[in-house]
Amino acid sequence: MGKALEAAVQSQQWQKALDISQTLDNGPNYASQFCQIADHMATLGKYEIAERLYLAAGQQTRSVDMYNRAKMYEDAYRVACKCLTDDELNDRFLEEAGKLEKSGRLKDAEKLYCAMQQPNHAIAMYKNAGQHDSMMRLIEQFHPEHLTNAYVHVAQEMEEEGRFKDAESYYLLANAWKPVVKMYRAVGQWEDAYRIAKQYGGSEAAVQLAFLWASAVRGEAAVMLLQKLDCVDKVVSFACDHGAFDFAEEICKLGFNSKLSEVHYKHGLRLEEQDDLEKAEIEFIKADKPKEAVLMYVQRQDWDNARRLAEKHCPEEISEILIGQARELNLWAEAVRVARDYLPSQLATLQDEYDALKLSSGPKDAGAFLAQANNWEKQGEYERAVQCYLKITPELTNDTTMLEKCWLRAADIATKFLDPGTVWLKQIAGYFATVQHYGQVGYIKILFKFVWRHLGLEILFCPLFLRSSAGSVFQAAELFLQCNEPKEAVDCLMNDSNFEEAKQVAADYAPELSQYIEQRYKNYLKQQGKADLLANVDLNSAIDVFASRGDWNGAMSLAKQHNNTELVNKYALLVLRKQLDNGDYLEAMQTLHNNDLSLTNEVLDMAKTVISAIFDHRLPWDQKGYSTYAALRNYLNDLTKGMSSPPFDEGQVEFFEHCLDAAHYQANRIALSFADNDKEVQMISLKISFSLLRYSDVLPADRVFYEAGMAAMKIGGRYANAAFVFLNHFLDLCEAVEVNDASLVEYGDFDGTDIPRPSPLPKTLFASESEQEEVKEWILAASVDKDIKRELPTDDRGVYEACLINADNSLSDACILTGYPVIGSRKAFPNATFFANRKDWDKIVMSSKVARSSAMDDMVQYIENWS
Repeated sequence: MGKALEAAVQSQQWQKALDISQTLDNGPNYASQFCQIADHMATLGKYEIAERLYLAAGQQTRSVDMYNRAKMYEDAYRVACKCLTDDELNDRFLEEAGKLEKSGRLKDAEKLYCAMQQPNHAIAMYKNAGQHDSMMRLIEQFHPEHLTNAYVHVAQEMEEEGRFKDAESYYLLANAWKPVVKMYRAVGQWEDAYRIAKQYGGSEAAVQLAFLWASAVRGEAAVMLLQKLDCVDKVVSFACDHGAFDFAEEICKLGFNSKLSEVHYKHGLRLEEQDDLEKAEIEFIKADKPKEAVLMYVQRQDWDNARRLAEKHCPEEISEILIGQARELNLWAEAVRVARDYLPSQLATLQDEYDALKLSSGPKDAGAFLAQANNWEKQGEYERAVQCYLKITPELTNDTTMLEKCWLRAADIATKFLDPGTVWLKQIAGYFATVQHYGQVGYIKILFKFVWRHLGLEILFCPLFLRSSAGSVFQAAELFLQCNEPKEAVDCLMNDSNFEEAKQVAADYAPELSQYIEQRYKNYLKQQGKADLLANVDLNSAIDVFASRGDWNGAMSLAKQHNNTELVNKYALLVLRKQLDNGDYLEAMQTLHNNDLSLTNEVLDMAKTVISAIFDHRLPWDQKGYSTYAALRNYLNDLTKGMSSPPFDEGQVEFFEHCLDAAHYQANRIALSFADNDKEVQMISLKISFSLLRYSDVLPADRVFYEAGMAAMKIGGRYANAAFVFLNHFLDLCEAVEVNDASLVEYGDFDGTDIPRPSPLPKTLFASESEQEEVKEWILAASVDKDIKRELPTDDRGVYEACLINADNSLSDACILTGYPVIGSRKAFPNATFFANRKDWDKIVMSSKVARSSAMDDMVQYIENWS
């Protein structure tokens, strides 16, 4: 073969030479021929083949040279790493990159530097060459954390070189607009500085820059500038806020006098903060706000200066100053007199202050209040006197004689001097009524005497008074009726929760009060939360009691008791939302089923949520599992009957009928598990499992294929093939769920069947890891079993035996028991349009009698009665 290779190379039959070289193992013995072939392949651009030949010939360095010539520096470096030491590698490639850099081939040099994983050399190269864009590109690629600093550094260099526009661009790339403003200010390019400040710093920065610009030019030029920029007001305010009052005054005096007063005022406030009161006073006067200067002195209790200014500029403030002086000197009587004569608006506040001071300086007892009340009375402050007398309460003293004396004195003052005095008198009557001293002879007579003298007969019958004096609400009501006051009588009774008696009084004396009593009764029941009683008079309000507590079940139950469909719907929806939020799907299904809800879109959407949740839940094959699916089946049966006529969308109806069939067959299969020791029952159960594959668009697909596959594996024989198909598909679904990629699932095995293609990918896996491992082990064993084939069982129709679609595309009836096509002898049911395969039906009826299973009995009865 060596001679053949040499002959092919010499005759330049390169393809033949290449073919021969691939059959030779000892490449170094044919290094010359291999290198010649490689050289030719390189000229054709077939670099990988050439590299392989150079490598076989032990000439890797020639491979490096080839890639360098082709500017394929990464490949050159890759090969060099395999055949050169680190020092040789760096020397060779750094030298090569340096040559490229010196010759101006910067792009090629960059490629080589990057291939060597030395991007910093390329960055430095571009920096030295002044190619900042390329430099930044590499920094962004290899050192993004330094990109901002690099932009700023380049911008600073350009600023030093006087390349201001370029510097601006790089500063802004670093999101650093303030250095741009500073740069333009430093060189007097104010327009550019203002442009940047306004564009990137917003209105506040623009105003600040306008202030600095105007400060630099001053005078009328500054005014014209600010007018041009349309920011005179803002700049003046900015100047004041930052203490530049001379500048602000100058601008205002040159054409904006309307702002001058404001400038002086702000200047005065600033000086006041600095405690420079004399200058602050001057600024307040210039601002035409002398009152501010007066208040400034008042706050510091500098009464002489305050009075001096007030007399000269605002005499109306003199009274307040005098009050302040009197307060400070503890001359309260004088302060009150001045306030009463000149500042009545401050009188109440001043009196409160005096009261508080008086009480705080002495003992807080009845005697202190009595002395103060006498003092107010002597000064003619009658309302204050009454207030002070009424502060003497049983909490302060047990001396009933003092209490009686003080309260009666307050009543006399109120009657003589206060208008309207009745307000005070009623309050005093209440004081008497709340103090019960039945043991003291004559106390009640004193109370009656007071009320009769000051307030009139009607106050004798106020409920508060009567409860304390008459001692019985019924006696009080009788007194009201004797005085021809039926409303007060019923109020008296209702205040003590005697509503039936109140109704009787109204019926006998004032029928027009019936509605009023009814409303009071409703309010009382609401407040007490007695919803059951309230429902008898006001259902809506009774339900609101439950609703206010968030007890939607109670509200719904009460509405059902009173056959109020509208309210049942309203609160059933609230119950459903709460159950769905809490994940209580079984309870939600019962709520849907038991309340005859109007089938609105919202209700149907909730039904879909409940159905999906129950289907997704892994239920045990026991009585509980059967009961759940049977309940769902019953609900869906009633639901679809209710949707049998418009306006329901045909697609919606079909969806719920599809779910009904799925729930029905699920229930049937669980029921049969109670007799699964019978081989024939196992076969019927397998048929149901196969039929359930038809519902993999609403049931979890991985579950139905797992259960069908395991059922087929258990039966074995001709069904082992089906187990192989179904369990393989189950594993595909598991893999797709784990990576969330539905495209991994193939459906070719189910062409010509009525199994949905594709089916929705489950959100979570049905089977445990151990169950999946068990399936994988069986699949592995089945793969080497010559008797097991990847095919589905067919029947006499020539189609998959569980398929309802016949070979001629006509449809077979589905067996109501198994879901299989009804072929041969069939069992009909009264008043029904469905059938069962007779052999399977007869077997299950017999097995149910033997098994004595309530689930099987229920299944048989349901099918027989389903119409």
